Amino acid sequence: MTALHATEPATPHLALHARVREIAVEDVEAELYDTRSLVKSMAMRRTLFVVTRDLLPAMAGSAGRRVAETERRRLAKEAGELQGQRGADWIAAASKEIVDRLTGASIPR
Repeated sequence: MTALHATEPATPHLALHARVREIAVEDVEAELYDTRSLVKSMAMRRTLFVVTRDLLPAMAGSAGRRVAETERRRLAKEAGELQGQRGADWIAAASKEIVDRLTGASIPR
């Protein structure tokens, strides 16, 4: 698999089922959420793609980086009151908190 184009949550399931008849919804869910060998990523024109983990850096380094910056500006504008509550670098701080949680670097006791 290189990449699956996804417009709705069911799209990756349908695309994979069209190619591998024996695949079940549970198989796709396990790869996305348990083993995490497949990753959902927004790219060109805010379109969702599902790619293998090894292809994610290429996706993020191309169209994904532009999408991320656009989404970051939109978030800053829509949630402007958080800047007053958490400081000017609140997006960077929140991003670090998320990464720490996902990588296990910061697990609350």
